[in-house]
Amino acid sequence: MNPYLQKIADTVDAVVDSEEAKDQYARILMAGKRIMFDEKTHKDISWLQEGADPVAIVNGVVDLIAIIGELSEGTMQPEPALGAAITLTMEALDFAERANGLEITEEIANTAALAIDERMKEGMKQPSTEQPPAPAEQPPPAAPQGLINAGSQL
Repeated sequence: MNPYLQKIADTVDAVVDSEEAKDQYARILMAGKRIMFDEKTHKDISWLQEGADPVAIVNGVVDLIAIIGELSEGTMQPEPALGAAITLTMEALDFAERANGLEITEEIANTAALAIDERMKEGMKQPSTEQPPAPAEQPPPAAPQGLINAGSQL
């Protein structure tokens, strides 16, 4: 693996701390890799194909984690999901570099890691407990001037 990508992936591995989180991180990672690289599904993942760019890869991994989250029926926790998303992004970037010639620099690796972190945290925000403001009362709409109402003007 590209050394910049490996460094980030290793850091994530070290940060996922509890045994439960490590177990879930490993399961999410395994599911993500299976979907990304299995011969039955790989060809259908456009963000891994030739011409893919880091932004498409980040967006694709966010979508992939969302699908895995739905399949987990609400049991996926934020910490392992975020860690797996970052690691899967590094894996996908490495694949794009090796298979498609996408040049991965330290800046691209770091930017992708920050982008996936930001996107995942946006998606994991808890719903607000505040009630939304009541909509302002609107005046009733004016009577339409269709064929029925236009007859009185003839």
